[in-house]
Amino acid sequence: MERLPTKNSSYNNKEYWDSRFYSEEEYDWLGSYEQYQRHLDDLLHPSDQILMIGCGNSTMSSNLHFYGFKKVTNIDYSENVIERMKKKYSELEEMKWYTMDILEMKFSSGSFDTVIDKATLDTFLVGEKNPWAISQEGRFTMDKILQQISDVLKPGGKFISITWSQPHFRKALLAKKKYHWSIEVLTFGTGFEYFIYVMRKGESLSLQDQKIEENSYSTSLHSTTPTVEEDSEDFLYSINV
Repeated sequence: MERLPTKNSSYNNKEYWDSRFYSEEEYDWLGSYEQYQRHLDDLLHPSDQILMIGCGNSTMSSNLHFYGFKKVTNIDYSENVIERMKKKYSELEEMKWYTMDILEMKFSSGSFDTVIDKATLDTFLVGEKNPWAISQEGRFTMDKILQQISDVLKPGGKFISITWSQPHFRKALLAKKKYHWSIEVLTFGTGFEYFIYVMRKGESLSLQDQKIEENSYSTSLHSTTPTVEEDSEDFLYSINV
């Protein structure tokens, strides 16, 4: 892959993405649309208002449109990529593109039926040194994002998060009663397994996931700062949290 950063933490750096998007035409993390299409077909409805967070230059939104899910709003904090994508897909009139940071979303409460994340949350965790003990800063950042996602979802809406992160790491961040959602885990991929977390707003956490929240809270109170140095492995192989 071209334009790999020297440090994993660069994946959470706006300047890195601005530079990469300036010349890169398209790139799809976590495989092609066809690999997880069967799950999306079951989860989405053509009338859904969909928000794609951290859209980048992925073909996912155009694929959604092609397969009948046309009401897609795309946001990314890189103006470079938003302007390029807006021009590239200008004929898709129902598709919307906004330069917007997911840490400071500007949508009204209950605006969307579905919010989709495809590896965007992962970029906020690449600087973490220990997946078993997420830093207070990392927890705060994720909580800020997830509260906003819950807020912009309509009652009964879904948050679909596609990621490399395994359930014993990611559920510790997603399983919070205050988000007012349940969690379902789906998988796809051959040889390398990826995960799709489906959060349904208005449903309660399972008893098992409530236990995860309790344990996660206890762990955060006793977590210590790890001393592991930052590695230089690629994002694909380093992100577990």
